[in-house]
Amino acid sequence: MLRAARFFVLGLGLFAATLLTGCNTITSADIRSDPTPELYAQALSGEEYKNDRAIHRHHAWRTMHDDIARLFFFDKNTQLTPLPTP
Repeated sequence: MLRAARFFVLGLGLFAATLLTGCNTITSADIRSDPTPELYAQALSGEEYKNDRAIHRHHAWRTMHDDIARLFFFDKNTQLTPLPTP
């Protein structure tokens, strides 16, 4: 009996809290305007998107630097000196 009374009081308290706080007013227009508010895209959050972009920019910069080095032969040691080159 005591257990049932506790559940009744708990349920009554939750019902009263719901009545006092009111309902959340989310409309269908709110959902349509931003279906995933915490995500930047369907699969990435804002931080994940920034990290992904930083990795891609770094990779693109390294690739471009390597291509320029190959174009001007900076990636190979000179063969014009008789001394060993490091």
